[in-house]
Amino acid sequence: MTQDYKRRVIEWASTFVNVRYEWGGCWFGGRAHPTQRDGGGFTGYEGFGIDCSKLISAAAMMAGLRWDRQYQNIRWWDIGAFHMASDVYPYTRGWPDNRTARLNAQPGDIVVKPGVRDHAGHVALIARFTKGMDFIDPRTHQPDRKIWIHVIDASGTYNGVTINDGEHLDPNPSRRIREDTLGELMEDKDGVGRTYRLRQLRRIQN
Repeated sequence: MTQDYKRRVIEWASTFVNVRYEWGGCWFGGRAHPTQRDGGGFTGYEGFGIDCSKLISAAAMMAGLRWDRQYQNIRWWDIGAFHMASDVYPYTRGWPDNRTARLNAQPGDIVVKPGVRDHAGHVALIARFTKGMDFIDPRTHQPDRKIWIHVIDASGTYNGVTINDGEHLDPNPSRRIREDTLGELMEDKDGVGRTYRLRQLRRIQN
């Protein structure tokens, strides 16, 4: 059963569905102040949209995960996919390996890609499992799980926040038809490191 705080994160993230996508955007019900965005010196920031990492940050804090304190001068609206994919920062925690991650996955966890070279990072919240199947991996003879998921994310692909089947998370057309969503996203078939990691949002106590 999904832990209660994960259910709350999903519920809060769902309230952003149909908010438009804006890279660096952190819209929470009114125009965001221009300084409340990622750095980089880009122009054209309007402040009426939201991006993937700000969506997760907002939902987590509204669910009471207490990300509103500063950490090493990182304000909560500056938390990006890179920070969410790392054990260095206190926002998420991972598993020792992908198999263990899949066996312990729950709705309310996130899939996050920190970004490699010129490829931007991304993060999405698992809203629900649409199908799951336990199996024994014939290569390792270890238990594993195939999991088909729906995610909530803010994506330029849809120009807004949507609940979708996660197909757009893998930009390689040759990998669009997948044996299972989560397993395929976590497997580095191309050998270039553009893979997603499964992680839990952390609860930070006062």
